[in-house]
Amino acid sequence: MPLLFIAKKDDLKLVLSQILVLIIFSTLVMILLYINKGTNEHVLNICQSLGNYTPSKCEWWGPIAALNKDLLENLDNKPLNFFYLSASYKTWLGFLFYIFFSFLPLIFFLKLVKINKKDFIIKKLFIYLFCILVFIVTLPLFHIAEDWSRWFSIHFHLSVYVLIFLYYMNFITLKKDLLFNKINSYLLKKKIAFIFFLLLYSTFFHHSHFFFKDVKLEITYYKIYNKIVEKF
Repeated sequence: MPLLFIAKKDDLKLVLSQILVLIIFSTLVMILLYINKGTNEHVLNICQSLGNYTPSKCEWWGPIAALNKDLLENLDNKPLNFFYLSASYKTWLGFLFYIFFSFLPLIFFLKLVKINKKDFIIKKLFIYLFCILVFIVTLPLFHIAEDWSRWFSIHFHLSVYVLIFLYYMNFITLKKDLLFNKINSYLLKKKIAFIFFLLLYSTFFHHSHFFFKDVKLEITYYKIYNKIVEKF
């Protein structure tokens, strides 16, 4: 994405060819790795060979254990069989709200920025389109693995890094909006309150890293309170 954003029109063919080569090479490597991924015996040998440096739950959890897993199977080697269809509507609504809540600041930020250079290929609309496109490319992950919150977390952080990169390259700038300037001035005067709000906003909700039946969205502080009560 950053290459496409900063590429000049004359360099478009070169950039697209580089991206195409990268996709083809990466796909071939992934296919090769999956065909030769190994068995349970390989997993045991690797874990035992690491000695004192063996990761926790090495034989059944993590990247080493994944060597003996097949696609569309969970940790118990049982078929996933569209596992997300068994989730209740409360699970779905909670997760969708969690994603919307997470990406809302980015949406507001994109509303406040403008493209700073006219000779670039990408316009503001394409920032949204590319974010959607990148998400569509990773859709198979949501079908073959349960770590939905983890995948969205990766999307969120990479989106933030791309926006920081675009801002640093002076590709995007903040609009000179009167309302925004008033809000910004007010928040600068209330720094401590604003920092507290950011901390509260970013930690208010909690969702497990996986999406599964009966998993629900929780209020972080209520969850902590319950755990403290259980201890006593």
